[in-house]
Amino acid sequence: LKLQFLYFIGTCMGEHNVPDGGVKQELIQVKSGGSSASYTWSIKGLLRSSELNILPNNIYSSVFEVEGVPWRLLFFPNGNGVRYLSLYLDLANAHALPAGWSRVACFSFTVVSKAKSVSSVLNKSENVFCLGLQDWGFRCFMPLSTLYDEEKGYIADDTLHIDFRITISPNEADDSDDGSITPRTSGAVGLCNQGATCYLNSLIQTWFHIPFLRSQIYHAPVGDGFDEASDDEFDDGLFAPLQYPSSELKEKNLVCALQQVFYNLQFQKKAVSTKELTAAFGWTQEGVFRQHDIHELIRVLYASLEEKLKGTKVSGTLDTLFKGVLVHTIACNEVDYESRTEEPFCDLQLNVKGCPTLYDALDKYFADEILEGDNKYATPDQGLQAATRKSILSKAPPVLLLHLKRFDFDIVTQKQTKVNERQEFPVNLNITPYLANPTQKDSDYVLLSVLVHSGDVNGGHYYSFLRPVLSGPWYRFDDERVIRVTEKDVVSENFGGDYGGGQLPRYSSAYVLIYLRVSDLDWLTPLITYANVPLSVHRRFGKVPKKDVEKDVAEAHLFINVQVITDRHILNQPDMTPPVSCTPIRSGRCPCPRCAVSGELPQSGYQT
Repeated sequence: LKLQFLYFIGTCMGEHNVPDGGVKQELIQVKSGGSSASYTWSIKGLLRSSELNILPNNIYSSVFEVEGVPWRLLFFPNGNGVRYLSLYLDLANAHALPAGWSRVACFSFTVVSKAKSVSSVLNKSENVFCLGLQDWGFRCFMPLSTLYDEEKGYIADDTLHIDFRITISPNEADDSDDGSITPRTSGAVGLCNQGATCYLNSLIQTWFHIPFLRSQIYHAPVGDGFDEASDDEFDDGLFAPLQYPSSELKEKNLVCALQQVFYNLQFQKKAVSTKELTAAFGWTQEGVFRQHDIHELIRVLYASLEEKLKGTKVSGTLDTLFKGVLVHTIACNEVDYESRTEEPFCDLQLNVKGCPTLYDALDKYFADEILEGDNKYATPDQGLQAATRKSILSKAPPVLLLHLKRFDFDIVTQKQTKVNERQEFPVNLNITPYLANPTQKDSDYVLLSVLVHSGDVNGGHYYSFLRPVLSGPWYRFDDERVIRVTEKDVVSENFGGDYGGGQLPRYSSAYVLIYLRVSDLDWLTPLITYANVPLSVHRRFGKVPKKDVEKDVAEAHLFINVQVITDRHILNQPDMTPPVSCTPIRSGRCPCPRCAVSGELPQSGYQT
């Protein structure tokens, strides 16, 4: 009771450590030199404090300095809203740093096991720290049930040992005022998490980074009077809207809300809110704190948006992108009968269990199935027959969405479980073996996005890896934060499987993969600039700060839009009058009607 009372007093006073008899921490420097350092962090009394019900919500380490900057470690012994150990690196005195300060920190935590048969758990990360981004780490580092299992040896003699390493470097790629990653450096900004909307944020970021889809959403009618806005009507409103859509319209109109999110992601320089979008879904405040499966959300949002766009000039947009066709044939082995059915699909659901690679999963999906014994095929006129069922891709979609079945129902335990087996996937995918009429044009795909689930069946966290430009670097889009990463972080680190010693599974793994067909990249990934966005959308949402307008005006002389106009472009104009006279200037045929017979080419004005 005394300990509980003292802990209550300490909590009220803002203390992070429990008084004598509770949790104590000690940070010991192992190595330090210039921009790198390593420490061992010992936390004592966790088990005893847990038994006495006096375990604090969070524990900070002592402050340490690297390159003159104060840092500290943050530990959540009961998890940060999840049933996992949560560990973070934190700027200890951010308010004292100068404006515009930022650094890139590469760091790792290792939770050490004292048991010889159990491997220690290591996680690495990289983040840009600045005045607006003061902490970063791992919300789902490892399950609490594993951490507090004394047989695993992570807590020995009531002491937890955590090894920490850090390397600091300048944020050379960043040119923003506050050191945060902005559209100028990464191509996009983050989305605010309203509570448990990380799965929604991951999907919206992926859809936003399919430029054709973004353009179609921009051109979708909303019904607020701006849809048919002309240049004259828009006048000088390029930098300020004449009127915003009402909150009632945004809350009821899914297309309008999605337009606004896309518009803000493209032109805003800070994390974007999704409140209008979730209001358009009809979600309550309670709803945004309830996490759902991202694959389920994809299907629901797909169907809802297709319905909203039906009958408009962008009707069928999602089907154009994601819809493919499977052909299933069943051929009887002993009689002359064959059935053929077509099945449209928007995603392929692939097994992870027993499939070490993505190609293994595809082979299993398209493998022949023998129908015999109790599973014979019932023909219309010849009864039950042994048969072979085959499936093939009659039409592959431009955007191939692959759902990796990471969640399975265990018949023995009668419970849902997460499949943490390792499954490798490539950046460049070839689907020739699975096409009915394979060609090089239809077979090659390149990876656009990896949607990751971190956690287990009881909860977790979603984030996505994307390349704003396919030829550029990868970024991790984790709610409000956008972080540059390596291809290894995107691919091999999300194969799933176990850590080095095989004792502990990786709880972060790829859940949805999205590939773009290489032959369709020209129309799938057009460059969408301010000028390409319809005037109606600018009028609804466009509000550029005065300082940005001044900057654009000051730099206008540095840029020019160039269009190449050929003879055919000019002659295809409806009111074009043929030239009065044409004189030969080079061999060839003039495309104009007047010179169709003479074989002459027109003089200046038509020459490229």
